[in-house]
Amino acid sequence: MHINGLTSYTAQMPHLQRTHHTSITIPTPNDLQDSVSISELGKRLTMNRTHKSNRLTGGSSQVQDVAELMSKSLSKVESTLEKMYELVKKASNTDLTALDRINMQIEYEELRESLAGASLKMNEGLAQISGQKVDKPYTNLTNESPDGTKVLERARDRLMRGEEWNVAEAYGIKYDDETGEEISGYWVTGEKMTHFIDGSEVSTVKDKINGSDTINLMSSVTAKKGVERVEEQLTRVKDMREKFSSFIMSYDGEDLDSGVKVKDLDEYARQNKFDSVLGIVEFQGARWELPEYAHSEPKLITPTNGMGFMFSRIDEMFGDIAGKLAASPIHEGVEDARLVDYAQGSPKIL
Repeated sequence: MHINGLTSYTAQMPHLQRTHHTSITIPTPNDLQDSVSISELGKRLTMNRTHKSNRLTGGSSQVQDVAELMSKSLSKVESTLEKMYELVKKASNTDLTALDRINMQIEYEELRESLAGASLKMNEGLAQISGQKVDKPYTNLTNESPDGTKVLERARDRLMRGEEWNVAEAYGIKYDDETGEEISGYWVTGEKMTHFIDGSEVSTVKDKINGSDTINLMSSVTAKKGVERVEEQLTRVKDMREKFSSFIMSYDGEDLDSGVKVKDLDEYARQNKFDSVLGIVEFQGARWELPEYAHSEPKLITPTNGMGFMFSRIDEMFGDIAGKLAASPIHEGVEDARLVDYAQGSPKIL
């Protein structure tokens, strides 16, 4: 069976089904099987292209590289979701200490960050395989604490000192009386803090966890509610991996040179775009109109062959999963100690 282009490709791929399981077994991804299939893909492409012009030789090699990239990307996301699933299942137990839970929450947030970047990382790989220079993506610097520490890490450190983890925080700066230069920073914590301007309460650590779209592992009740959320997405990735494995076993690359190219677009539409072996890719970071981001955030926007459409299906799934599990990180921004009333509760200057 040969798969050439979108029509024949999609006709043989059923829609992804989200199947609920009462229990789930998490096997190790069978990377070896994909590796063998991709190796066979490379041989098949070479054999099928020998009667074509030499200009396609490099493309055939790049398709094999992209297939390896897709396989590794699927494995990475599957492994990430497996770890997230295990953490949520474990956090559903009632016999854990607060320190156990905060350490699990820290690990869970690191996994969410990896999940959020899966789509970008795969598209960056495609750009690099295509010989493109890739800039670092734009970073939102407003969601950082003044000293670079993280809210969950500070909560863990308080627990290790035998203190309450769920407190409100503010950050202050000490200045030299004579020179006015900054000497050092300091943290103020308390059970309750309010803003001087409107009297609203400063968010506690628990408020910040609940204010994101994460699963709160600090409670067995909220953790248990999140098990199905992760399980559902893990099942989707496993289903997609099976479809990908079947696809690369049958793809012959006959449609590699089909479809529109950047040169076919009008002058304005060609901006920030380049041709890849899968289709047209756009550097979407160029929207910031800053030179340091001109070649950032590549995205395959116009797939032109079967492998390109497979790539886009996986990419779309990565984005959707990130939207369901990792769209909103825990807010790291903190209040200025000069703007809050921390003479309430049990204030403590660290």
